[in-house]
Amino acid sequence: MNAMRSKPCPCGSGKPYKKCCGSVSRLTAKKRTRRKGKHKADLNNAAILLQQGRIDEARNILLSIAQSDPGNDSALVMLAGIAHQTGQLQEAVALVNQAITINPAVPAYHVNLGGLHKVLNHHDVALDCYGKAVELDPGNLHALLQMAECCTRLERPHEAIAHYRKAASINPDMADIHIAVGSLYITVGKFDEAIESFRQACGLRPASGTASSGLGDALRMKGYFEEAIDFYEGALRNPGSGNPAFIHTNIGVCRQSLGNIPEAISSFREAVQLLPDRHEQHTNLLMALNYSSLHSPEEVFREHTSFQRAHAREAGKDPATHSNSRDPDRRIRVGYVSSNFYEHSVAHFIKPVLDHHDQDRFEMYGYYNNDYSDPMTECLSSGFSRWYRVKSLSDDALSRLIRSDGVDILVDLNGHTADNRLLVFAAKPAPVQITWIGYPNTTGLSAMDYRITDAIADPPGTTEHLHTERLLRLPDTFSCYSPPDPCPGVAEPPVLKNGYITFGSFNNFAKITPPVIEVWCRLLERSPGSRLVLKAELFQEPASRQRIEGLFRQAGIDATRIELVGKDASRTAHLQRYAEIDIALDSFPYSGTTTTCEALWMGVPVITLAGRVHAGRVGVSQMKSIGLDEFVAQTPDQYADIAAALAEKPGYLQTLRSGMRERLAASPLLDAERFTRNLEMVYLDIWRAWFTESDLPGTRT
Repeated sequence: MNAMRSKPCPCGSGKPYKKCCGSVSRLTAKKRTRRKGKHKADLNNAAILLQQGRIDEARNILLSIAQSDPGNDSALVMLAGIAHQTGQLQEAVALVNQAITINPAVPAYHVNLGGLHKVLNHHDVALDCYGKAVELDPGNLHALLQMAECCTRLERPHEAIAHYRKAASINPDMADIHIAVGSLYITVGKFDEAIESFRQACGLRPASGTASSGLGDALRMKGYFEEAIDFYEGALRNPGSGNPAFIHTNIGVCRQSLGNIPEAISSFREAVQLLPDRHEQHTNLLMALNYSSLHSPEEVFREHTSFQRAHAREAGKDPATHSNSRDPDRRIRVGYVSSNFYEHSVAHFIKPVLDHHDQDRFEMYGYYNNDYSDPMTECLSSGFSRWYRVKSLSDDALSRLIRSDGVDILVDLNGHTADNRLLVFAAKPAPVQITWIGYPNTTGLSAMDYRITDAIADPPGTTEHLHTERLLRLPDTFSCYSPPDPCPGVAEPPVLKNGYITFGSFNNFAKITPPVIEVWCRLLERSPGSRLVLKAELFQEPASRQRIEGLFRQAGIDATRIELVGKDASRTAHLQRYAEIDIALDSFPYSGTTTTCEALWMGVPVITLAGRVHAGRVGVSQMKSIGLDEFVAQTPDQYADIAAALAEKPGYLQTLRSGMRERLAASPLLDAERFTRNLEMVYLDIWRAWFTESDLPGTRT
């Protein structure tokens, strides 16, 4: 005990324990109460003065009380409030700690201390303080809500949900609790629970734009796009829903997912007008234009160049010189920037390159703009010499990192897709910059030097004027596919057991435009008894199913001939679904990429229509690379003719199916070694062109 008295008081006052809380703690409860009563009038006067803003006078009274009565915890807490108000946070913490040492059984003191630590961004300490308040008072709603908020800040969403749910059991009619819980359920991917929480909030506060917008978010994440639009539009009519530009963006995303491309473009334009300085809104608009059959390639190109003027001009106005070594024999540093280094379409085209890069000649740097991880992430990350997660980095910070790494060739794998870092490329952190595989069009950036393609996807002399980049055409194909592993085996054509042909398309439904449905309806009329299987996330929603079935009925196709399938539970289940179709139908004017490769790997031939630009010619490139040019149509009528003719040849379908994997394995589309050597030759050529300040033959000047 004597040793304890010689130490500083744990309350933080700096005084010896004996002369501070040690002396106070020896007061009997009766004496403490008597002293408090003596100063009750003074405390009331101080409170009145504080309400009147007369802080100095109140402080003098409280200091006088604390001096004559060191155990007066009420005076200490009031002094802490003044210290907080005047920005002296550490002093406030010490005063509240002193009050708690004197009287630890007051929940409000722990709440006050938690609030101070929260202001100091000590959320873990604040959480403990609020927890002590709840231990003393299990029904303390404020403390529970603060615990939930601290857990949210600490990125512990499941704990936050538990605290909010306990708070909701105390006050179930508090809409803000249900809104917060709904947002957290979206964070952890529990969309059904999020929908339920936001529905409760909307029921309690029907005019809340925040609740309506939150419910729209949950429904959109679940794939209920029609209903989501209803709630987003309701949010626009109600106050307090945040920036309406984001709601218009989300409406655009829903409309795009439903295949309503003109309406989606209209929504995205509205968002751009409301937030003209946000490049993300502009990116959504540019992506949607690739699906449109109503906009010419020239119009789409002009829209892309406007991105440079609106968002990238400032980033690249003062480009720094690059000091990269010009030694022709050293290892070239290649940086890949993507938000899709996980089980995503892009991953299946970058993986074979990473697996086969010449490590003696090239050094790879990965810049992953995402927080999500899965087994594919781990697999891809191992292929890089250096690997970074850069989601939290500003554009300037990421540019500095790339420069400090001395990257020679920087490759964009996103284009105008979600979570891109195009503004980093606009700042030109590497001497040579390329865009590849993530986006089927130009970036519109003057700082992007090249775009990788091939002579089929971009025939020479046809699309150069639609790019701000120079086109680099690889010898065989512009991409190389890595089949999923594990993967189900190839099944027999279903026509052999069904007795009728089943057409199918598993493409993103945004690509299924009205002209596509019109051609498919004509095909079904020409192939009596045939069926059509469509697979898309939106078919989980009854309203969406009814709408699509209605489109076919209007064209005279009975709904019994159309099967609409929602999202499968696993990738394996998705791939097994190909066993249900005989012939895959590609989309237009934006053709499939990964879906075409998947269908072919599962033995299903694909009918594709050659478009004018890259987005509509990927299928052409892929089919030609495997030697099946016969399934490439030049017109919509020929598309229907080819599909109808193939439907009448079940024996040929069986032959094609049984040998399709071998065909792919022997083709440039799956020859990873050959493809990577071709890509590396291009890298070497453009690198030499930079440090010799010469031009490349066959490129656009």
